[in-house]
Amino acid sequence: MRVEADTAGSGVEQYFGSGLRHHSQLPLRWTGGTVATGETRNIAEANLKVLQAVAQLDERAPVGDDADPQELELARLHAKVDLLIGAVGALVRQRFALPEPVAVQFSADKIAWQADAAPGEGRGSVALYLHPTLLQPLLLRVRLAGAGDGWVWGSLEGLSEAEHSALERFIFLQHRRLIAERRALTRR
Repeated sequence: MRVEADTAGSGVEQYFGSGLRHHSQLPLRWTGGTVATGETRNIAEANLKVLQAVAQLDERAPVGDDADPQELELARLHAKVDLLIGAVGALVRQRFALPEPVAVQFSADKIAWQADAAPGEGRGSVALYLHPTLLQPLLLRVRLAGAGDGWVWGSLEGLSEAEHSALERFIFLQHRRLIAERRALTRR
């Protein structure tokens, strides 16, 4: 799900500056235009549910060398549930036409994605499908800020405090998971 190398152009790097952001290949759909004011609350609630669901699907309890039989059994069951989730994800991808994955970077305030052409100017929304088994996307309202080198970037708008906090938590946990995976690889 994560992109190791930063393939963004210099415009994206300048736009983001320093700070934690998530790099990934995700199905993404851009829709131009503003979101109706009355929909903001519904979008916020749906986004919080998506971020919570992704956190639950990605949650892993480490099993140490000195694990007791119950912990080992739980880990084994968890692995089987992961297989079922993967199978459901494959069925979902066959049944529903998700957008093609593209390179995307986002923080809790900004987003950038690869695109053949800039979608225009102004505002719109980006639907990000964060997990292969979830049909509900994270819907981010975006004010476009620029484009270049095959990338489009903009600032996130209208996030509630809870959405902003949950998005920061998601990005931080993905970052920690990437660090843990890298450490595990260097220990082998």
